[in-house]
Amino acid sequence: MVLLTILLLFNNLSYSQLGEDGVYNKLIHYADSLFYVGDLDGASKLYERSLVLNPYNFYPQGQLIKIKYPNRVTERVDVQLNHKDEVMLTTTTIVIRVGYKLTIYRRTEARWGIYHTKDGRQYSEDMWCTETE
Repeated sequence: MVLLTILLLFNNLSYSQLGEDGVYNKLIHYADSLFYVGDLDGASKLYERSLVLNPYNFYPQGQLIKIKYPNRVTERVDVQLNHKDEVMLTTTTIVIRVGYKLTIYRRTEARWGIYHTKDGRQYSEDMWCTETE
């Protein structure tokens, strides 16, 4: 609400003068300006606020994906320990972004086996290795 108030004061307009569509368009315009100058925190807050006004518009969702996954390929390794500080699970997550589409690969290693998934579905190790190389 603070960012919306700042935006409205910045443009010297009230919510009733703009209407819901006008406020949405101003939020997107201002968020895009912040995005292109590199203020990704400010831009993401405005994109999230615009989704409250228009949750079915895919543009702000796509911009949020670009902010969260700036690179084409993002890799993260998470290790889960037990109470004795022994490794219980090691999960490697690889997110591949092409435009607004995300493909999420996971490789989970545990004492009882190794599991591979693609977008939440079980996946063969050979295909996982081929597609994530």
